Amino acid sequence: MRGEGRRAAGVRFQVDDGSGIRSYAESTDVDAAEVLAGAPDLTIGRTQVRLVDGRYLISLDLPPADGVPGTQTAAGVSQVTGVRGEIALEVGRGRSLPPLTIRGARGWTSGYTVPVMSGALSGHITVGGTALSLDGGSGYHDHNWGHWTGVSWQWGQVHGQDLSFVYGRVYPPADAADPRRVPGFLMVIGADGPIGYATRLSIEEDDDQETGEPRRVVVESRGYSVALRLEVDVEEAAMTRMDWVGFGTELDFYQLRARFHVVGRVGDRTIDFTVPGSAETFRGR
Repeated sequence: MRGEGRRAAGVRFQVDDGSGIRSYAESTDVDAAEVLAGAPDLTIGRTQVRLVDGRYLISLDLPPADGVPGTQTAAGVSQVTGVRGEIALEVGRGRSLPPLTIRGARGWTSGYTVPVMSGALSGHITVGGTALSLDGGSGYHDHNWGHWTGVSWQWGQVHGQDLSFVYGRVYPPADAADPRRVPGFLMVIGADGPIGYATRLSIEEDDDQETGEPRRVVVESRGYSVALRLEVDVEEAAMTRMDWVGFGTELDFYQLRARFHVVGRVGDRTIDFTVPGSAETFRGR
């Protein structure tokens, strides 16, 4: 049982090394007052996040993943290694989704924001003894707060034609609000900040008939400034059972690596591109 003022916290790193997706994680307790006093800087176990001069600096240090084979040293000794790294993510001025809040019955509140829709990534990580450079890559950072017990969502993010796109819809528990009446959102951000926003949109999902896993997502908006269709074809899905992470639900959480075809119009600009992106959704058990 956690002591007074203590909260559960965890760090998870997921990587696809060509042989499948592996996850590295560490969980611990943190002091709630210290977390609030030091925000946005945060320390969880041996991993730290700092915001310095417009950059998020992440020092990553996680133990080995279960089932990961050892690596051979020069002396022929097998060692099992985890993940270590130093990562920097640039915070571009104006390239963010401002905080939004959903309120329900009896004080229920959930909030969401995207401080970095798309930012320059640099640094390096060492995974299982193999060093990888992140220089020249791009990164994304979002954040939520409030009541998330019994909550699920649909979400996706992609970057193309010098624009960043993020869509989502939150489904609160029925005793907080009617999930059918909570609007979704689609945000488009350019180099100088937001250029389009829609709340009238549909998010339709199809599953693989054999596995039951998400196979395809289609997002459509027909607003005055944003008229887009996002066709999301899932290339790989990683599932997490949410009944053990404090969300108070037995739903399965899917993180999707996908290929986005984005077509339509934002303002007077025609959009048509196909690039990799990511998405999230849930399935019931």
